[in-house]
Amino acid sequence: MDLAFFVAHFGFSKADYYDLTEREKMFIRKEYERKTVSETTLLRDAVFNALWNVNRKKGRGFRQLWKKHVPVDKDQVQT
Repeated sequence: MDLAFFVAHFGFSKADYYDLTEREKMFIRKEYERKTVSETTLLRDAVFNALWNVNRKKGRGFRQLWKKHVPVDKDQVQT
């Protein structure tokens, strides 16, 4: 079952899979979990934002998914 996971998600061959140590497999699984959580969180936020904007009251502005960051002038930053 573990081999099937690595083949399906990462395109590993059987030889590639057996060349990995258990520690490397754990790191790959953890990174895959982090990526999945990040993507689902982004999707959840986007759906919430879309529903919020659809159901907003008249005259209210749109809620932005991404906040705009003001570039920092490096000359004015004190160290």
